Amino acid sequence: MRPLLLTGAAGVLGRALSPLLNGGCRPLDRLLGEDLAHRKTTRSAVRGCRGVIHLAACARVGRCEADPEAAFRDNVTATANVLDAAAAEGAWVLLVSSREVYGQPDLLPAGPGTALRPQNVYGRTKAGAEALAEGRNVAVVRLANVYGAAGDHPDRLVPGWLAAARTGAPLQVRGADHTLDLVHVDDVLDGLLRVVARLDAGHTLSTLLLCSGEETRLGDLARALKGSSPLLHVPAAPHEVRRFVGDPAPAFATLGWRPRISLSRGLAALQFAPPHEASK
Repeated sequence: MRPLLLTGAAGVLGRALSPLLNGGCRPLDRLLGEDLAHRKTTRSAVRGCRGVIHLAACARVGRCEADPEAAFRDNVTATANVLDAAAAEGAWVLLVSSREVYGQPDLLPAGPGTALRPQNVYGRTKAGAEALAEGRNVAVVRLANVYGAAGDHPDRLVPGWLAAARTGAPLQVRGADHTLDLVHVDDVLDGLLRVVARLDAGHTLSTLLLCSGEETRLGDLARALKGSSPLLHVPAAPHEVRRFVGDPAPAFATLGWRPRISLSRGLAALQFAPPHEASK
């Protein structure tokens, strides 16, 4: 079996997904010295691959706000190169996108058919990447707020709060009434592998959203994680979505996938994990 190209292989999801892929994978990541913004690099990497799982992105909302040009380069230009190279090779592409493409939906829960009205740079670049996929052999999978991965970035919400709670430092809460849809990394990996299996089998898939279907208030989450730490309430940034929860039913109808790890179970596993495993 020909291998898969896995972009973003050195990232949190990439590291977890890589050993699970049948036929092995060819890793590609800027941290490994390769740049998807260079067409020659991408064409060479895709050659001989049956498919591409495109995880690579500038995925920090705040970082994208600070440097929109770099965000466009990493999330749109690089995606265009991946799609072009895959088309030339006759390879399918799994394009991993984000719930940030929705912005603030008028109606919740959001689903694959919900209108895209991104309200931050990251969401706009991911929506731009999705638009490039139209008419190609590409499956778009949007992810809600993924948590639970070992070695997750300490500037992300859950690992950052856990790290603060372990030292008694304040947990900074930006908008206690804001809500998220938190989906465990193991459930996400299961969903992505189901998509890969269907693409390998020659199926065409419509856009999907992997989410828990449960809306969690940031204030409630902070109180669950804080231990003896105080809560420091600060205003939310204008680019942060106020409320979000997704509908997992379409993913079940298409993939037979449903989230299986409850938030309480997922958080408990992180809270009792050694600090170096919960967050590096």
